[in-house]
Amino acid sequence: MNIFNVGWALTTISSTAGRGPSYLLLKFLPLLIICALFTAGCAAPQNDLTLIALDHQHNFKQTFSHAYSALNDNGDYDILLVHDANADRLDNSPGSLKPAELSPRQLVHIRVYFLPEHGMKMEHEVSTNASIRWYIFGDRPDEAENVLQYSGSGLVLVSESNSVATVTIRGASLKVTGRHGNMTDPLGPSTMDGTIAAHVDRRNVDDLLKEEKSAEAATNGQGVSGAN
Repeated sequence: MNIFNVGWALTTISSTAGRGPSYLLLKFLPLLIICALFTAGCAAPQNDLTLIALDHQHNFKQTFSHAYSALNDNGDYDILLVHDANADRLDNSPGSLKPAELSPRQLVHIRVYFLPEHGMKMEHEVSTNASIRWYIFGDRPDEAENVLQYSGSGLVLVSESNSVATVTIRGASLKVTGRHGNMTDPLGPSTMDGTIAAHVDRRNVDDLLKEEKSAEAATNGQGVSGAN
C-alpha cells in the first residue's frame, strides 16, 4: 500500500549481520581516504528535517540538497529547501519512510518573523517566531496533479555568516492543512526538528516562493478529511 498514494511505502534497514569488521573496513576504506584528503567537503553540514508523528508510530527524515535564505522587505527571513526527485536521499532507519523509484518533489518554506534574544536556549518557553509550510508533490511527470501541504509553526534560530544562514528548528508543530488530488497523510499531527545551512540567495528564494504560491493555490479549498 502506498503511504502517500503516489509511491511511498514503509521500509526497514538491511542488516549486515554476519559480516565482520574486516568487511566493513574494506567497504568504507575508499570513503575514509577521500574524507581524509577532503575533510572540509565530507564535514559539510547536511540539511536534514525530521517529522515525528505524535502517536510515535512513524517518522520521516528528509535530506535536502538545496537550501536558500534571504531577508524580505519586512525584515523577515525566508528560508526555502528543495528536494528534487532522485537527487536527494532519505533516512534508512527502521520505521522511516522511503521513496519509490521516482520520489516526489518536496518544497519547504520557513519564514522567521523575529529572532529570539541572543543566548536563548531552544527549550526556553517563548512564543513561536516562525511559520512553516512543507509541500509534497506527486510522482513525475504529473507532479502538480497531487500536492500535500503540511503547515505549522515553531521556534527557529538563525545566525548568518559568510553568506550562509545556519538555521536550527526544535519541536515545531505541523499538520496537514491542504491537499490537491488523492494524496493521503500517513503521519497525522507531527513535530519537526532540523538543522539547515542555507546559502543567502535572493534570486533562488524568489523563484521558489513563486512555486510555493502556485502550490498553495492548488491546495486552497481542498478538504483534509481522511488524513490519519
